[in-house]
Amino acid sequence: MERACAGRGFAERRDAAIIAALKVSGIRLPELAGIRYDPRDPQRSDLDLWQREITVRGKGGKPRIVKISYDAAWVVDQYLRARAGHPQAWRAQLWLGRGTGGR
Repeated sequence: MERACAGRGFAERRDAAIIAALKVSGIRLPELAGIRYDPRDPQRSDLDLWQREITVRGKGGKPRIVKISYDAAWVVDQYLRARAGHPQAWRAQLWLGRGTGGR
């Protein structure tokens, strides 16, 4: 799956970041889908690449912190750089679709 996501395009970087986050953290898909990101306000963001941590909300909405590896943080950072130029980059959801529509 990682080889299928090789590339410099937005979708490839997003998919590689999703796989890296799932692979190293063991989080569930609903937890992954609920990750929020706001580069201007760390209090509204569930992602901390400096500490290599992701805050996820599991069943019942209780937050917990999961650690990710350096390599996974680097892959997610590459996605964030591509995400910055996306038309929907203002959205709070970390994972964006290819187009300008909704999620």
